[in-house]
Order: sequence, then structure tokens, then C-alpha cells
Amino acid sequence: MNLPLAIAVPLIIVAALGVWVALDLARIRRTKVLPADPPLRIDGDIDGLLLRLEGGQAFEPLRDRGAIEGACRFMDERWDTSDFRLPTLIRLFWLHAGSLDETARSRIKLALLGFKYWIDQPGKDSMCYWSENHQLLFAAGEYLAGKLFPDERFGNDGKTGREHMAIARERLMVWLSQRWDYGFIEWYSNTYYVEDAAPLSGLVDFAGEARGTVLGDPELAARAAIILDLLHYDLASQSWRGAFVSTMGRGYELGKKGGGGDSMRRITAKAFALEEGEPGKGAHWWKLDHGMDLNLVLSRRYAVPEAIRAVALDLSPAIIRGSTGLDLSELRAEGLLGRRMAQMMMLWGMEAFTNPEAITVSVRHAHQLGLLGNEFLHGLSMVDLGLLRDTGLLGPVSRLLRPVSNGVAIERADTYTYRTPYFLLASAQRHHPGGFGDQQHIWSATISPALSVFTTHPAKSLLSRGALSESPGYWVGNGRNPDVVQDRNVVLAIYVTEGRKGFMEKDIVGFTHAWFPAAYFDESSIEGNRAFGRVGEAYIALLGSSPLGYANAEGQGSREDLLQQGRRTAWVCELGSPATDSTYGSFKARISANTFAFNESKASLAYASGGREFAFAYRGAWTLDGKAMSTGYPRFDSPWVKAERKPGTISIAAGGKRLDLDFRKGTRTEATAP
Repeated sequence: MNLPLAIAVPLIIVAALGVWVALDLARIRRTKVLPADPPLRIDGDIDGLLLRLEGGQAFEPLRDRGAIEGACRFMDERWDTSDFRLPTLIRLFWLHAGSLDETARSRIKLALLGFKYWIDQPGKDSMCYWSENHQLLFAAGEYLAGKLFPDERFGNDGKTGREHMAIARERLMVWLSQRWDYGFIEWYSNTYYVEDAAPLSGLVDFAGEARGTVLGDPELAARAAIILDLLHYDLASQSWRGAFVSTMGRGYELGKKGGGGDSMRRITAKAFALEEGEPGKGAHWWKLDHGMDLNLVLSRRYAVPEAIRAVALDLSPAIIRGSTGLDLSELRAEGLLGRRMAQMMMLWGMEAFTNPEAITVSVRHAHQLGLLGNEFLHGLSMVDLGLLRDTGLLGPVSRLLRPVSNGVAIERADTYTYRTPYFLLASAQRHHPGGFGDQQHIWSATISPALSVFTTHPAKSLLSRGALSESPGYWVGNGRNPDVVQDRNVVLAIYVTEGRKGFMEKDIVGFTHAWFPAAYFDESSIEGNRAFGRVGEAYIALLGSSPLGYANAEGQGSREDLLQQGRRTAWVCELGSPATDSTYGSFKARISANTFAFNESKASLAYASGGREFAFAYRGAWTLDGKAMSTGYPRFDSPWVKAERKPGTISIAAGGKRLDLDFRKGTRTEATAP
């Protein structure tokens, strides 16, 4: 019996789709996932070797060959963060090859010639290539390795060093241009700025220098120096007495809690002549542990401009606003949504993989390059089905499921910082409230070089696996981002953590909390829904919409972790000092008398303090003294520099000095300020 066409054709289509999906699922099951980390630790302190050679000590073969072998073996086996070894290995070879023995020189050369320098080059591995810092590390390493060995054939792909220089230079110019136009994606990160500073300093030191038959590239070196200047401006304007702890695009527990976890501390000390948090004493940076930051600290050609140094040392009260990065919704208008190199560098530099705007491009790119065996990207294989990938359905599926991985994406931050001689208070204004937060650090109050206070909504309870080691976790990132606004010394934060769970989200913790460690304060107290603390002449108050209390995990009392229960909670942080309140006691009395009202059903907050009237609604209106406030800022807006987004030129003036930057012309000029 023949089926009518009206029935047969749909059945054939359904069967074909079923076969298509079945073949894709079989392919996915066959995909081998490669580990990112070595099974056993591989040691190799090449940074310590660099420091010793820079200090005039002799190469010691029995000890130092082992350091070189460990670093080179790590690269040979292509474990994740292999690119972290590139800046120091290249600097060692460039400046100290004559101090090494032939065995050490040959080992470094072998590793550099055999390495995989970009995501589209031969070989399968689980190195992370795509985040902002890794893009630069790989490209700078490839360019300078090519310059070291211009006529050698690189073993991984057979290209010469000159060819690798040309390939890497294109990526470098894209990376540098995007930082000039949009700022750093991983904004103010006291972890990842180190990993930008090291390769940038290598480009400044070596790209412009002729080497053998290879001419210098002063244009590339100059543009790298300009972006290194902008990195130092961020460091200068967002640090306080040597502690670089501000709002951050990517921040980890120790780096958020205080200056002791700040990986930039040696760079800050060297750049701004700081010692033990005090300006102008000369920096004993060599006392600290070894790290790739030595590449900048030991730079031969880069010096921090005097105008930027003056910004760091100027602690007079200042409002510092800025805009850095792009929202996913802005990419298409900027011509940055697609699979061309510049587009993918921005999209994956933002670590946007599963978001509705990004998922189709990401899955197609990973599929074409054979990246689904990479440990970090293997999750995309779940949706690497032609039925979804090639029919435009991935975006709608992402919107429907709301995978928790959407929070990995680092979008535009409009930042507000208030710095005084007594404290630094900073926040990312209205930064995607309610969204998942992977490592974003939304607001921070630095009141001593060792202590910063902040709040989060934990993505995991303390009893959950990985709560203190994964991102997001108990202290890192947020289960749900708060809505945050700031005016000078006051931050207001509203958390709404109710609603359905996102795809792959295990739980929604029913409280928010603050890092408020009693032992770090000279004095502190919890009084109902108010917490007070003093460190020296810095005063802090945290106000909650419900009573505050320290955590009592498994019966063990805590004097660090300050909790506020509820699915809708509000926090106010206000800072004071003798400049605003004559004593700590008068500060406490004033705050205790302030009006604080939280409407839970409307998720709106009213707060009155110091003659100011704050009115703020979650994802709604934000007014100060009845005036609507804007939180969309230009690229820079501070007492020292003003510039629009995608600026033509940038001028920084402080301490009687001026720095004029023109990226497209590749000029940086220091002068006396008028």
C-alpha cells in the first residue's frame, strides 16, 4: 500500500533529521577530551633564574638547567598556561643567551620552535587561547620567538620565524587596537593585569629593536607602550596606598579580600615608588616571590610616565569614572559579531560562549577548528548538533534554557570610584543585575592595604563541592549579580535571587553575605541590621535590609562571614573619616540615625545620609536628591583625564606633568602641564 505524499514526505523528513542527529551524537561520543593540567606537578622557576641573572649572578648548570627543563617540558606537552612561560623564556634568551650554556640555549630554542602559538595551528590540546590575557601572551610570544629565529623552520607547522612574525603581528595589532578603543575586558583585575603587563613589556623592549637581519618595528613597540600606559593609568587610579583592589572583571577570593592577594603589588610598588603602603620611600620589590611580573619590573625600555605616577600619589578626594569593555548587545553595531579574526578575538576575549548572541558563532567556530576536545570548550559539544547549529535554533534554545555558563561572559563595566586619603570605594554601576556572575567583582571598599570589604550572593553554599575553589563559588563571583549604584562614599546594592534556576545551576542560595572580618578591624560591632568597623582613621558601616549576623557553619562560630537572610536583600555601605565625622563614635551615631527603608515587594531602597536623599529600585529608577542619575560613562572621566569611548587622543595631566597619547599615530609625548 502506497502512503499519500502528504504523509510520506513528513515521515521522510523526520527520519532524515533523526539520522542527522544520531550521526552527530555518535561523533560527539567519540570526541576525546584532553586534560588541561599535567597529572604530576612540573617545576621550573625560570622567573627566579631571570632575577638572578639580572642581578649579575652566574648561571649554575646543575641547578638552573632544571628550571629551564621544567618550563620547556611544560610547553612541549602543551598544558594549559604554557604561554605563561613565554615572556620569561624569551627575555632570558634575548638578554642572557651568552650567560647560558649550550645545553640550556638549545633547550629553550627547541621549546620555542616546537610550540603551538595559536588556536588554528596544528595539534590538539586543552590550552586556553582565547581570554584577553592569553590572546596577548600567545601573540607576543609568537612574534618575538619568530624574531629570535627568523630563518628557522618552526617544527609544529613548518613556517619560518618571519612568517610567524607576520601572523602574530596581525593579531597583536587587533588586540592593541581593541584595548585602545574599548579598554580592558578583564577590567582592573589584580590577577590578569599581570598577564597583560609581562608580554606588553616584552614588546616594548624587543619589538622595536633590530636583531640580525630583522629590522625593528618601532610602530608595534610604540603602540604596546601606549597600551601599557593605559594599564598603568588603571593601576594608578584604582589603587590606594599600594593596594590594587577595586571592582574587577575577574577577581579571586584572596585578591578581593585585601592587598595580600593582589598579584600586581610588586608592579605597583616599582611603578609608583611605594613601600609598605607608603608613597615615595623606594620599593623593595625584590623581596617578593618570583613571577612573570618581573618582565615589567625589569624592563629596559619602559618607564612609567610622570603624569601617571602623580595620579597614583594624588590621594586628594576624587571621583573617577570610566567605561571599559563592550556589552554583547553592542557587538553587532561595532562590526564585532562574526567569525573573522577581530570579531572572534573580541567575542571570545569576553569569554562569551553560550549567551544567545554568541552561541551560534561559538559552536560553529569550535566545530570547524576541532576544538570540542579542549577541556574548556567540551561543554559546547552538547549542542554541536547540525539540526541546531545550522538552522539558527541555538540562540532561542539559549534564551529558553538560560545556562549558568552565560555568566562567564565579561561585559561592559561603567565604573565609579571614590578615592580619599582614608579609603577607596569602587563599583561597576548597574552591571547586568540578576545575571549570573562568574568572576565579576561588583563593588569593593578598601579601607587598609590588607582589608577590602564587599558583598556577594554565593553561587554555592559552603557545603557544596568546589565552593571555595571554583568560579563562581562562595566568595568568587555571584549566583545572581546585584543592582549597584554609588555616589561618592556610599554604595547601594539590591539583590533579587528568586525565580527558576538556570540550566546546569544546582541551587540558588537563600542569603547574601559580606566579607567583614572582625580580626582585621581596630574595633567593630554588629548592631541589629548595622555593622560598624574602624581601621585607623577609616570608618565603615554596612546596613542590611534585615538583621545581620556572622555565619555559624556546622556549629563553628565565624567572625568574618556576615550574613543577611532572604531572597530579596539590600545593603548599603557608607565610609567615613575624620574629614567627614570628627570621631568614629560620631560616625556611628550619625549612621544609626540615618533613614533606611527597603520595600521588599518592589525591591526598592530609600536611604538618607549626609544631606543626600538616595532612591533606588532594582532595575528601575535611580535618583539622588530627586534628580535622575546616569550610569553610562565615557571612556575616562576623572580629575586627570577625560576621553570619550573610541577616543582619537588621550591626555593625562597630574602633578604638573602631562602625557599625550595618540594610538593611531603611535605617539606618546610627555610634557609639563600648563
